[in-house]
Amino acid sequence: MPSGSRASAIGAAQPLRARLGGLIAQGFSLELAIISDGIGQFVILLHVLCWVHAERLVHKLTPLNEQQRQHQARVRGEIWEL
Repeated sequence: MPSGSRASAIGAAQPLRARLGGLIAQGFSLELAIISDGIGQFVILLHVLCWVHAERLVHKLTPLNEQQRQHQARVRGEIWEL
């Protein structure tokens, strides 16, 4: 994220946080899981990385040998099987 973008993301999150505060005040669960691509404005409450975005990180790895390539392929397969 370019410099200054983090502050912009946090600023953009304020309306979301305000709405969320209203939901919590009405009894909405604090154990709500927010699933996203990891952008800062959604890193609230219980945050998890979307499995598709998690798989992209594994895909970006560069295996240095056949064993690592096989491990990477196995892990990617396991992620998609979820």
